[in-house]
Amino acid sequence: MELHEIPFKRRFSVNLYRNLELKMGEMSLYKDWVHTDRGDPYPVLERIGSPEESIARNRYTVQAGQGGSVRRLLGSYFPWNSYELRLTDFCNASAGLVLESAVGRFSVIFDFAGNVCVQDGEGMRQFPGSRPAKGWTVAFHGTAVSIYRQCDAADELVADVGSDLLSALRREELFRSATVSLWIAVQPGGLCRLHMVRWFLSVGISQADLKPIRYEDGTPMLQNGRLYLTVSSRCESGCFQSVLSWAPTACDFRLEGALFFDSGDGLWCPDVASSILYDRNSRKWLLWVCSFSHGHVLGHAEL
Repeated sequence: MELHEIPFKRRFSVNLYRNLELKMGEMSLYKDWVHTDRGDPYPVLERIGSPEESIARNRYTVQAGQGGSVRRLLGSYFPWNSYELRLTDFCNASAGLVLESAVGRFSVIFDFAGNVCVQDGEGMRQFPGSRPAKGWTVAFHGTAVSIYRQCDAADELVADVGSDLLSALRREELFRSATVSLWIAVQPGGLCRLHMVRWFLSVGISQADLKPIRYEDGTPMLQNGRLYLTVSSRCESGCFQSVLSWAPTACDFRLEGALFFDSGDGLWCPDVASSILYDRNSRKWLLWVCSFSHGHVLGHAEL
């Protein structure tokens, strides 16, 4: 029987729409680190006025009778991280993320009415809100950022914004020293209460170029009952290379990691469509990738 004559039966069809994640960090709200003398895991970088902070019942609250703001360090910046902020109460206040680097500052700020403001060296870009939000997701993807408003039914894309500053921060020597902080400002009588702040790698909004990781004879690599796959994760704009594992008897996928490529110029690039082999004879990993970031060419590496 010829290959084109072999019948194939579809087991399932699925779009992994932002529903696989690899955890990168969180602001833990289990202990009251605001009122402690044993170290502050999220140190204050900036405080204006006298905002009152508290942590109780896994909630972080900022409020002030006369108004004020506070900015606390979350951690280091990675150009493809997504950040999620979930709100319990939000009234007469603003909140957001501030990215600081050697080449400038980039901020995404939300207010209680659902408006969004993005500011960097190129100026201020504003996106009016249609309704208050229960939370926000800020998804960086190399040269741009996608902002989602969390609503009752589903997340709503507010904006997909490109930035020369974000593009420059794909250079390893720059993003390694960049930081991301949480900023909250309250007007007189205002309140902001968060029950989640976390960041993660996401599988994107759709996938393409799925390939199994194989041995030198073409046999798919099977480890602990799971196949490992390279998948191009598509974002609102741009893409990057994810590594998934899959249990072949079920619709069970896990995001195991991601691949980024440096062609020797120090710039991390989201090249895709990787083909990966492990040669058991030479004990080397062999990789081919579509290096679209450096022209319509193929890249090759071995380890």
